[in-house]
Amino acid sequence: MKYPIYTQIHFLLTMTASTFSALGQTCAALVEGNGKLYATTSDGKILNQFPTNARDKSNISLSPDFKKVSFQSTTEPQYLSIINAAGVSSKIYIAGNMYSNLFESTWDSEDLLQIRHRYGHIQDKFSFIYVDEAPSLHIKPSHIRTDSAACQAHGRPVSIACITEGVVEINSERIYTPNKFAQGKSRTLAVHKIHVGTGIYTQTAPSFHIELISIKDGITLKLSSPTGYSSTSRINEGEVFDIPLGDDIYGVTAKVLDSRTGIVEAKLLKSGYNSTIAETAIAWKGKGKVVIFERLHSGDSLVIINTTYPHQHTKFPASLPMSISYMKFISPSKIFFKGSPDEFTLGTINLNNSNGNVIESIEVLPRLLAVKSEDEPLPLPVLDWVCGVQAKDRP
Repeated sequence: MKYPIYTQIHFLLTMTASTFSALGQTCAALVEGNGKLYATTSDGKILNQFPTNARDKSNISLSPDFKKVSFQSTTEPQYLSIINAAGVSSKIYIAGNMYSNLFESTWDSEDLLQIRHRYGHIQDKFSFIYVDEAPSLHIKPSHIRTDSAACQAHGRPVSIACITEGVVEINSERIYTPNKFAQGKSRTLAVHKIHVGTGIYTQTAPSFHIELISIKDGITLKLSSPTGYSSTSRINEGEVFDIPLGDDIYGVTAKVLDSRTGIVEAKLLKSGYNSTIAETAIAWKGKGKVVIFERLHSGDSLVIINTTYPHQHTKFPASLPMSISYMKFISPSKIFFKGSPDEFTLGTINLNNSNGNVIESIEVLPRLLAVKSEDEPLPLPVLDWVCGVQAKDRP
């Protein structure tokens, strides 16, 4: 059973940031001051300045080569605009939907932008656009198109990883599925016998209504939550019909006791997973592994998944205090996180840590930065951080 709220994020395997190692810097900042935007090193040295400001703009992002800034204008929210240090600008129309023109953009490389368009709670439309630097900023849609039905690139030999409700796919091949009701990860709240055509309210808090519709070609159940949400699904014995409620995930499993009289035993279960299941971020670790963060009530886990058959995975206890929308390994032991709202951090990973948390430390990147310029005597607000892989740490 898939509850019809999906969270999905796509990342290209071909990410590069060669200018980081040349500058000897791990991270660079985008700051605003004196009516301009500046790309600076982490110690405030100006790398580039852009003849625009953050007024009436959102979704502002610095490219990994520090030469371009992308943003969404509040006066033209249906467009994504890009400007370089020379003042050359361009924009591209990003199709909206019936709800809004909200979308998120992330630089996957210095010439490729990833667009994630939100449909209410559903994040199911992804596309990529190329930015040609010379002789002018030429923006064009790529042939890479993805949607909630297919985690696959079309027209270009690249690998795309997707995560939907904790399920990880590589180029439409499922490589990891969380077992939300595994033994030791869930508990039974109630057991009831139900006749076909009838329903019961579970004697639990919260109470759910379980209706048995049919036992033909499987067991068809209708499950209703206390909030009024209901869903119908046909399952086989051993499968779980699940539904999230608040921060929790509940489920029903059933088996036929008497097919002649139509009696079924139904069990109400509570999963050990948080309803978030996993963060909406996925990172490549080397060339053959991807990493996600799972959320359980008993504690978070960093999951390292082998992308090649047989898709083995290893889980490590990890504490991640904030919600994240993007993460990227910048060395074998460092992960860069983008959180919300406007929270940027570096995590130090030690997979051999024996104290029960492989994230040894979290370094919060500053939101104010002193710039080495006589024109900017005061610390400036940071709009974005970009962190990349140093040459010696590249897989």
